[in-house]
Order: sequence, then C-alpha cells, then structure tokens
Amino acid sequence: MTSHQMAAPGSVGAGQQTPFDGNSDVAATLFLIRQMMATMDTMKLVRVKAVTGGGGSVARAGTVDVELLVSDVDGQGNAVPAGTVYGIPWFRMQGGVGAIICDPVVGDIGYIVCADRDISGVKAAANVGNDPATTPGSLRKYSAADGVYVGGCLNETPTQYLAFSDDGIIVRDKHGNVVQTAASGITITPAGGTVTINGNLNVTGDVVANADVPAAKVTLLAHLHTSGGAGAPTSTPTPGT
Repeated sequence: MTSHQMAAPGSVGAGQQTPFDGNSDVAATLFLIRQMMATMDTMKLVRVKAVTGGGGSVARAGTVDVELLVSDVDGQGNAVPAGTVYGIPWFRMQGGVGAIICDPVVGDIGYIVCADRDISGVKAAANVGNDPATTPGSLRKYSAADGVYVGGCLNETPTQYLAFSDDGIIVRDKHGNVVQTAASGITITPAGGTVTINGNLNVTGDVVANADVPAAKVTLLAHLHTSGGAGAPTSTPTPGT
C-alpha cells in the first residue's frame, strides 16, 4: 500500500512509518488513518489491454481489461506493479436509444472511477436484461474491480472527430472527408472529390454551379435545343436558352 509520507533514508522509521508518527497518540492515530485511506481506490489512470464488445459497431457498450499505470510502493520505496483489472464497463454518452459511439481500443489511456460499493450484481443483471437495482455483491468498498472506464486522457491527436468551434461544427473522418458548418452555411469537402447521393435530391432554392453539371449525356453549359421544342437537336447550343 502507499502512504502520505515515507521514512527518510537513515531515519529510525520502519517501513512507511516515520519517527514523527510515534510522537503522540494523535500522531499514531493519524498514521493508521492514512494507511487505511491508502487502501481505497478512487480514480486511477489506466491503459486498455483488451476490449470485449463494441468495436465501433451499433451494439451495446462492452467491457475493457485495463492496466493500472501508477504502481503501489512498499515500505522500502520499491515499486509494486498494480496489475490488470478485468471486465470493467466503459462509459458511453447515451440517452434512451440515442448514443454517440466511440468505443475504446487497445492502447488507449483513460481513467476508471471506482464505486464505493461492489457493483458486480448490477453488471450481471444488466447484461441479461434484468432489473439492475440490487444489493452489493460483496462487502468490498472503493475497489478498482468496481470501476467504470472513461476514455480520452493523454492520448494522441485524433484524425477523425466531431469538433465544436466558435463558428460551428466540424465532422472529419479518417479518410479526410469533412462536413463543416458556419454562419455562412454548410460546406462538404469529400476526400476523393465526389459526393454520392443515393436517392432523390429535392432543392427548394437556386442551384449555383461554378462548373459544368452533366446529367446523363447532357450538360448545362453545352446542351442542344430542338427547334420549336420538337425535332432533332440543333448543331450548336442555343445561347441563353
């Protein structure tokens, strides 16, 4: 376990107890309180080692196995690896059947928030569709085993994202396709230069084209008109018609 203060080299302290901790009954009591508090898990930085479920698909949120990044320290100052915690549910922003799906991947750094009671019964009931309101699964308290993973801490710069700015919203995928809103309107920038619409396109305003617009074998800038609206096309485009 860790403590508030460790014995200094050369002191007559023992382990994590300093000479000051035995000066009075109050000091000894405070030392015991610190040692008991050191057994409590509250928030811990972690790295994702494995992911179960999710994967970016439209499915319920799953669980992660996480490596605790900050080691414990023994009474002599030696690091004691905190190990891996398994089956931690991850947080997803969701309300009803609406959600933002951005599932964790192996290597992500985030943190777990540790519950003050055993939540294993809640997880088991929710996984099979039962009422999650239940009694604690054991008497443990403030344990990393009862953590909930929240991602997005100390990670690399994203290449696909939903970003909110002072002037609007930017949506970018990893291929470079961008949809951006601003006070002036909405801009769509496809990475490959093509926007494909499957279905009908209804336009209630003007269409302003800065380039020729082909439709099958006819273009806006070089289409031919028939004489009087009937007969064969003319040999050249009719200006202004």
